[in-house]
Amino acid sequence: EVRDFEMEVLIPDLTLEGSVEDDTHSIYTPTILGLDHARALQAENQEKIDMETLESIQLIIYHTAARGECFAGDRVRARGALVTVRTPRLEYKALCVIERDGIKNLTPPWEGFYDDPGVS
Repeated sequence: EVRDFEMEVLIPDLTLEGSVEDDTHSIYTPTILGLDHARALQAENQEKIDMETLESIQLIIYHTAARGECFAGDRVRARGALVTVRTPRLEYKALCVIERDGIKNLTPPWEGFYDDPGVS
């Protein structure tokens, strides 16, 4: 639930890969995906990253073009800010993605999924 929350940025620029394990909120804005087997590829302050925290993490995607793009079992690469989300009932780590190119499904549903339709 991201209705009443606070968000604290821990690492402003982090890239990670992981497998989507929960796509319950994949069609909403923000899109929230549960990732499993996540690993950091690069970060501003690599030493600050607790790899155990990233093993299972929420991905919060604010760009509307990503809605419905990723489903359970898909591998994804995401770039955004590692944040702590605090709600009245929960506190958890998440990767907050704002930019359209901040999320990529590494197992797209069809060949050419990310190709520019204006290029032949």
